Amino acid sequence: MTSTHTSRVGRRPPDLGGDPNLSWQAEDRALTLTEARQRAAHAREQLLATVATLPPGEPGEPGDGLRALAADDLVAHFDEHFGFIVAGMLTDEAATWAALLARLDAASIEAPNAGAGPAWSAGDVFAHLARWFDFAERSLTSFRAGRPMPEIPDLDETNRAWSEADRALDPVEARRAAVDGRARLLVLAGAITPAQWTAAALNRLDGNTVGHYPEHLNTTGV
Repeated sequence: MTSTHTSRVGRRPPDLGGDPNLSWQAEDRALTLTEARQRAAHAREQLLATVATLPPGEPGEPGDGLRALAADDLVAHFDEHFGFIVAGMLTDEAATWAALLARLDAASIEAPNAGAGPAWSAGDVFAHLARWFDFAERSLTSFRAGRPMPEIPDLDETNRAWSEADRALDPVEARRAAVDGRARLLVLAGAITPAQWTAAALNRLDGNTVGHYPEHLNTTGV
């Protein structure tokens, strides 16, 4: 994404000769994550410093020229790439969920819990996942309504209480609850635009989906 409006000194931005992203990507491939982060932070600081010195927009230009520049080269571009991050996370989520679902459907009756406590069956894991899908759904519902998300409870204590409460749940019902809970959660997540996401909200989604599945996918015996 590049700027398309007239600069504040009356000249068009430089012609980059088409989409430069591929050549830039090739040039930057050797950068470490730390180096790339530092370069981006420095470039952003320079751009903001330049924007701060510019006069207001010229007569007839829609809106304020400074806001237009910032929206074009900063906000909209950030939102675009944040959208890529969300899309990539959801792609990974779908693939990891499919693997976990297949593993649990083929599991033996008893699958050792990754933590302390009695062995978990595949049905127990489904019930456990359904509980956390529900927690994430309530969290994102609060987030979309402008309310604070619920605090994450003590994991060991909460998992133990939920496991005991769900022990008698029919495995078929537990599986259905997990599948339906995930579907509702993803519909809710899909209604949140890149501009609306915050790091805390995205972490809440990640931690209860693709960040959670490997704990059970990699459990011995499942």
